[in-house]
Order: sequence, then C-alpha cells, then structure tokens
Amino acid sequence: MQSANAPENVSFSNPTVVPTESGMVIRVNEKNKDFGYVVLRQVREEFSENGFIEEKAVTCLVKGELSILKRRNWKPWQSLKGKIVVQESLTPFREKSIDYDIKMSSREGGVALVFEDQPIFRRTFYSLNAEKEDTFIQHTNVDEVRAAISAKADAKREEFAQADLD
Repeated sequence: MQSANAPENVSFSNPTVVPTESGMVIRVNEKNKDFGYVVLRQVREEFSENGFIEEKAVTCLVKGELSILKRRNWKPWQSLKGKIVVQESLTPFREKSIDYDIKMSSREGGVALVFEDQPIFRRTFYSLNAEKEDTFIQHTNVDEVRAAISAKADAKREEFAQADLD
C-alpha cells in the first residue's frame, strides 16, 4: 500500500468556521434535535513539481451535543487553531454506512477510487494539533478515472453544441 504524509510543498491556512447562508454556526441534526454540527474549512496551497500553485479546500464536520457545541461559542468565519486532518484507509471507518466514506474521483460522485481493487475510504476531522499528519493512499484505477473524465467532457461538449443549435 502506498501511503504518504502531507507533502512538504503544501502550506495551510487555519481552519475557519463556515456559517449557513443565514449566518448560523451550528446546524441542528434533523433526526435528533439534541445534536448538531459545525462546518470547518481549511484552504491548502499546493505547489506542484511543474511550478504551479493551486488552492484546495478541505472541510470537516465537528459533531456533538448542542449544549457542548454552543459552549465553544464559535463565530461565523472565525479562524481556529489546529488543522483539518485527512485520513485515508483500506479499512472502513464505520460498520454502518460503509459507502459514505468511499473516496470518489470528484465532488459530484464520479468513480470510486481503489487501491488494487480495494476501495479507499476517506474521512476528515478537526484536530487542535496542527502537526498531526495526513495519510493518503494513491489510487490505482487511473484508466477508469480518465475514461470517466473524458466521458463527462464529451457530454458537456455535446450539451453546448446542442444549445448552439437551439
């Protein structure tokens, strides 16, 4: 298994509290009103070997009892100490809802990423320890991902061509 820690060519912003459109920090769990969660976002600047810089956002949910979340007294867009940690594994993180943590090739779904035919599971979590290291697993189904990206691009081109005809 190929696993790597956070690359040295990455710099991090601090995790930031992301409010709802109405400015609320805590989102209440719809199934159990005694629990909720807060969304955190951290921007990472990555420098590639070919000289490009990219910004990539990582998010996580801080879940808990409403009373505990409220005591944190976090404000919209507040910058926090620590880090959002990315952890990837070939072992599911939870027994129920195994599919929830499968690493996908894009935010819109895409292709499930695998290492030698085993699904890669991914989760993110907040840590006060800014030195805590990320763990990544390089996927091996590169051809399948490329084919899916190509098919999506072809569909977009066809959609635009059709719009021009209308």
